[in-house]
Amino acid sequence: MAELVRNLTLLVVLAAVLELWLPAGDMRRYVRLVAGLLLVAAVVQAILGGWRSGFASIALPPVASHPATPVTASEWQRRAEELYQDSLARQVQALARLAGLPVDRVEVVLERECGGYPRLRELKLHVSHSVPASTAEEDGKATEALKTLADFYNMEPRQITLMAP
Repeated sequence: MAELVRNLTLLVVLAAVLELWLPAGDMRRYVRLVAGLLLVAAVVQAILGGWRSGFASIALPPVASHPATPVTASEWQRRAEELYQDSLARQVQALARLAGLPVDRVEVVLERECGGYPRLRELKLHVSHSVPASTAEEDGKATEALKTLADFYNMEPRQITLMAP
C-alpha cells in the first residue's frame, strides 16, 4: 500500500512540474490529459494487482499424479494421432448407424507421411451380423451406407472394408 501511495505521489508531482514548465495553451491541456490517464492507469493496475494476489493463495490440483516430466514432440504427435483415430472411429460408427449399417467397432488405418499430417487410408467396419463380409454387393442397404461413408470422407469405396465376425 505504501508503494502505491509513493507512486501516485510521484506521478502527481511529475504532472505538476510538467504543467509549470509548459506555456499556457493547448499543450497544457494535453499534458493534463496524459497525466490524468497515467494516474488512472496506476490506480487500476494497483487494484488489479491486489485482486490477482488474492487468487495466488488458491492451490490448483496437480494435473498428473507423476512429477512433471518433459514430453517429447513425437509423444505429443502419437497422442494426437490416437485421439484423431478414436474420434474418427466414433464418427464413422455414428454415420454408419444413421445409414442403417449395424457396426460394432471401427478400425481407422492412417497413412503416415514424412513430416506431414497422417491421412486416412482405410476404414475397417466390424459389423455384428447379417451383412456379407466382401463388398456387400448382395445387400443394397450396406452398399448405400458404404457409398455414403466414402463420399463423406472423400475416399474410394474400396478403401472401406466390412469385416464379419
